[in-house]
Amino acid sequence: MTTLQTTNQKKINRLMYEDFKPGNPSEFFYVAFAKLIREFKKAANLNREYSGRKINFYFLSTGRCGSRLLARVFDLADNAIVFHEPTPHLLKEAFEVSNLYKNQYSLFLNLNIAQFPKLLKKVEESLSFKFEIYGDTLNTMYPFGLMLYHYLGPERLRLVHLIRNPVDCCSSILGMERKWQGVGFSKSRAGSLAYGYTDAEKAANTWIHTNQMIKDQFSEINNDFVCRTFRIEDCTTDSILSFCDFLQLKGINRGQIEKLLSDTTYDIRHSHQARLNQAMENALLEGEGNFIYDKTKKAAKAFGYPELSDHVPSHVQ
Repeated sequence: MTTLQTTNQKKINRLMYEDFKPGNPSEFFYVAFAKLIREFKKAANLNREYSGRKINFYFLSTGRCGSRLLARVFDLADNAIVFHEPTPHLLKEAFEVSNLYKNQYSLFLNLNIAQFPKLLKKVEESLSFKFEIYGDTLNTMYPFGLMLYHYLGPERLRLVHLIRNPVDCCSSILGMERKWQGVGFSKSRAGSLAYGYTDAEKAANTWIHTNQMIKDQFSEINNDFVCRTFRIEDCTTDSILSFCDFLQLKGINRGQIEKLLSDTTYDIRHSHQARLNQAMENALLEGEGNFIYDKTKKAAKAFGYPELSDHVPSHVQ
């Protein structure tokens, strides 16, 4: 397959599986055509496992951590197809599993992927792509790491715990929640992990307990060959190249990475570099930054954030 054929195949697949919003009639046609192909493949039972598949990798995170940037970087690989938050989004399943984790941990440890047909179908469908590597940055995958490990096994799975410092991450969560939901905090996918009396408390608990849930799954798996943690603040050309080795990605060079790291378009974003932008500033209430800092600072130390005071933006102090 030529480079052009591979690029075009990736574009079609992204239209099929990512939530792409058409901006004009011609784009609408291509999106509709891609979705039709996806349904035809399902109906014709063409989603058979690709024999050349080496690994599937998944990002596990709270969201608002820079997964869009990394998905675009890793998708440059010659041997991989990497999706940013592909459908289905599994909100109901994430809610259910996170509640079991919090309230019935022994049941959580013994969950089987067959108990969640939509999740199983998503994984089975992913195995049909004709690339050595499949990547998925859907942030609702965070409760499923242990199930994925039991289903795919250590040879065919890589899990990345993607994390961002809690002040910026929670501020971004609140900003997007208020942008799309109006005043308030929904975050229904986090289930009972997102408890609290105020929006800031719910966001802080989402950060604390989602990251702890991922960490607990990594402890249960106990295999550094499968599990790695990546702080988005540590995102550099060298750290990305190191993760390319971990994920067995081929053909990504230093120049390609540096070009994306310098790209400031909306489709890339730079959660590791940008301080809260104007949209996020306007979404926060007075005192929320300090509250999030105080609430999360103990948990943050376990993830390599010993001092967060410099991460509290002046406008929320």
